[in-house]
Amino acid sequence: MTDQRTALDTDAAAPVRSHQEQAPSARYRRAGPVAGLAGLALFVAGSLLAGLPGPNARVATVITHLTADRGAVLAGILLMFLALPGLLVFLGYLRNLLAGAEGAPGVLAAAAAAAWLLLFAVIGIGLLPLAAVAWRGTAGLPPAVVRLCADMATLSLYALSAPAAAVSVLAPAAIIWRTRVLPRWLALFGLAEVAVNVVELAGLMAARGSDAAGYAAGIGPLLWTLWAVALCGSALTAGRRARRA
Repeated sequence: MTDQRTALDTDAAAPVRSHQEQAPSARYRRAGPVAGLAGLALFVAGSLLAGLPGPNARVATVITHLTADRGAVLAGILLMFLALPGLLVFLGYLRNLLAGAEGAPGVLAAAAAAAWLLLFAVIGIGLLPLAAVAWRGTAGLPPAVVRLCADMATLSLYALSAPAAAVSVLAPAAIIWRTRVLPRWLALFGLAEVAVNVVELAGLMAARGSDAAGYAAGIGPLLWTLWAVALCGSALTAGRRARRA
């Protein structure tokens, strides 16, 4: 009799434990994509606010912008760095999602996470010298130094970050296409972004023209951001469907 009562108590407690175990997972499926969307929104807002000149801008134009719009440049760069926490939260979610779909040993999922981290690092390091110039002021600085810092920012946003950006899209796209963990059109969309990354990388050899420093009319970061927004949105939708199920 005692054994039967114990078994009944265990069975009654099981649904409670199951609900408690599933609740954090459900919240994480929602929080990860939402954090990613917030991070992307901050990065886009910061980029627009900073309004960094392109590679073909004259050094006098760069100096004027950093001096006259110093507050906007610093605020824009600050927003771009504030985007990192949200993007890192989403990256943790994405890595788990891709690793679960890919299975052991999870090489592509690990490559995707590493590529995202490398992309953030290259862009962040490249922006630091220009942020320091804007913060300190251009007065007394040789124009060549200002030009160098502006070129470092441009190269980090385009040509030098192109390989990391390509892998950050290709690795998830391969898993998505094979496993259908997310809609397959994301993989096709990613191929368009990777094609632009190739053009950006080729621009490393150009000092003048529309593709100087891999600028390519600024299409690369725009396409990557749109792809990442679509990725976050699709993941959020998939999470809602999983919760309903």
